[in-house]
Formats: sequence, C-alpha cells, structure tokens
Amino acid sequence: MKKILIYLSVSLLIIISFYNYMTYDRNYRWSKDFYEDVIYSTDLSDYKFQKEEEIEAENVKISSEKTLKLKIQKVLNKIGLMNYGTEYGKIIYLVSEDKSEKLNFKSWCLSSHVIGIEIEVQNVPKEKLKLIKKGVEKKFDSYKVIWTNL
Repeated sequence: MKKILIYLSVSLLIIISFYNYMTYDRNYRWSKDFYEDVIYSTDLSDYKFQKEEEIEAENVKISSEKTLKLKIQKVLNKIGLMNYGTEYGKIIYLVSEDKSEKLNFKSWCLSSHVIGIEIEVQNVPKEKLKLIKKGVEKKFDSYKVIWTNL
C-alpha cells in the first residue's frame, strides 16, 4: 500500500510539473511592440523600415522545442486544460542603401505576445551582420532566434 501511495504521489508530481512547464511561458515581448523592438535592435546599422505585413504563423521557423510545446498546448486547449489563444505572424521588411541586402524580421504571435522570431538575411556583410546579431541578442535575450539565409 505504501508503494502505491509513493507511486501515485510521484506520478501526480510529474503530471503537475509537466503541466506547469507546458503552460508557463517565458518573458515574452508584446506583439504590439515588435516593430519598435526590431528598430531598436537594428539601431546601429543602416537599415530602415520598409513595411510590415501579417503572415501565417506557420511561415515563421521556430525551434523544435517550441514547436513541440505548441503542439502539446493545442492538445491541452482541446481538452479544456488551458486557453491557447489566437495565432498569427508578422513580417517586417528592412532595407539598406545596398538593394541586394535583405533583412526580414518574422514573428510568431500568440494572442498579444511574440513567442518566436525568425530573421531572414541575404547579402548582409559579415561585420554588419555581427552588429545586428549583437543588437538582436540584447533586445530579444529570452528568445531562441532562428537565423535563415535567403
């Protein structure tokens, strides 16, 4: 009987810990502030805002850990254990004086928060990219930013 109680207690503790891990989200930024955050993170480079558009959230690459967590959260939502919210994506196009350079910031948003960031890069010189990455790491320090070459 004692072993059964220990087993049930440990199982319950594991289930509660798993639930807390799956439903707790880190220090996410507000989706309404994403534009300002992008501008701030690239402040030391010569890139300027071109336009912002909404995109499908699935068009934003996120970490495999985040992908798995979102799938589990959707299941928890379906069985009524958590409220998942509304997914959407945003893309911010930045331009440089050199038209061959491209820098696009994509965000996966869940309700009012940015939960994933992908940055698309094309023909950006190494020194300039190093400066941009430093600004991004400073501004988006709680994210695993995905960098993609176009």
